[in-house]
Amino acid sequence: MTAAAPCKVEAATPRGAAPPPHLLPMCRQDLAEVAAMERLANAGSGWTPGVFADALACGHECWVARGAGGRLLGHAVMAAGTGRGHLLNLCVHPLERGRRHGRALARQMIERARQRGDTALTLEVRASNAVAARLYATLGFHEVGWRRNFYRSPKEAARLLELRFGR
Repeated sequence: MTAAAPCKVEAATPRGAAPPPHLLPMCRQDLAEVAAMERLANAGSGWTPGVFADALACGHECWVARGAGGRLLGHAVMAAGTGRGHLLNLCVHPLERGRRHGRALARQMIERARQRGDTALTLEVRASNAVAARLYATLGFHEVGWRRNFYRSPKEAARLLELRFGR
């Protein structure tokens, strides 16, 4: 994906329906909104618009999940080009958690890694984030290690998870 990818928002679904999110490539026009949601979801910390811009510029897989009317529900970023995918960031708006948007984004990244021919997909998850760890376990990820003091704010260890793709 390139930074010049078109930014499009799918048509809204009728009120009262609970559709799955529309998954779209992230574009430069999304950056301020994505970074604002990132700060909201991460208690004032998280990636900046510049970090997201760098991810787009270097060709990482960058996706947004949008709901009715184009409302931002979440985003995900995966490192590309190593033969092994690495999910760097998956974030869901705090008011949208528990509605399967994180699962939809994770599945999208798994599928993109498979399509690229990656042999595995890895990620880190906060040691205290049992909800995310359960989600990843249901998708086939297994713990392969720990990273001490991986997160800076607040300081916390990360569980290193991996999903291997059968060939």
